[in-house]
Amino acid sequence: MAWPSASLGEQAAKRLPLVAFVGLDSADDPSLLEAFRERLHQHGYEEGVRVRLTAPSLGDHYEQLREALGELVRSKVDLLVTRGSTATNYARSMTETIPIVMVAGIDPVKAGFAVSLAHPGGNVTGVALGSQDLAGKRLEIVRDVVPGLTRVGLLVNPESRSSMASAKEAEAAARALRLELYTAEVRTSAEFEPAFGHLVKAGVGAVFPTPSTMFAAHLGQIAQIARRHRLPTISSVARYVDAGGLMAYGTDQADACRRAADYVARILQGARPGDLPIEQPITLEFVINLKTAKALGVQVPQSVLLRATRVIQ
Repeated sequence: MAWPSASLGEQAAKRLPLVAFVGLDSADDPSLLEAFRERLHQHGYEEGVRVRLTAPSLGDHYEQLREALGELVRSKVDLLVTRGSTATNYARSMTETIPIVMVAGIDPVKAGFAVSLAHPGGNVTGVALGSQDLAGKRLEIVRDVVPGLTRVGLLVNPESRSSMASAKEAEAAARALRLELYTAEVRTSAEFEPAFGHLVKAGVGAVFPTPSTMFAAHLGQIAQIARRHRLPTISSVARYVDAGGLMAYGTDQADACRRAADYVARILQGARPGDLPIEQPITLEFVINLKTAKALGVQVPQSVLLRATRVIQ
């Protein structure tokens, strides 16, 4: 865990509240934690002065995530910031008293995290990314980019609630778009290669890695394998495109982490999580990597390029 430089004795004397920032991809993308830290500082909560921050470095197994959250709950952390639906679900099952600020893709009401978006009512609030609700839009985009596309492969993590919800949404959208879906389950990074092999044998013309913090922790690996198999892909995370993936459409992750810091500041000032309405995404990103498109032999239509918020030349 990453602790501030002040000694434990000094921290205890100041009785600084301890805030944990937890998610499988948190250590993989330092920019998310940095966005959170900077916004918290803007609220007057400087790390090591008015607050302590810890961000467990996790692998790609959800069991490690569960263990880290259990340790934090037992140590009576003051507040949990959970990145991902699975992290939020684990935390919610472990404590009904410690405030939880989520940044998660799943519907928090359907998941049982909150009574309603306007009045959560329990110890969970935060930002609902609505990642699964965008599955149809991602399929529509990739269909517009790949001429004659009929089969799309889904990378699905059975241990991720967001991934499973997104897969279900994609199935409904695929019927309307007249696309066939082929699913490959991936639980750890070692399973990406065989999963792509399965999809290649199925004859898919594109791949959609469904939203999962485990997938987000290995975006570079997914992009590399997809390019080797010459398969166009679309992710929910813009950073995937920076890592060499073809396209991404989804919520601005850094902005969501800044909004999570807003919640943390209000709770540290005395607000109750159950009284703070859950926010839904405002800023959406559509990013395209034309270098990858060229490598794949894909000609991105001008009509699609005009819809992009950022293009990597």
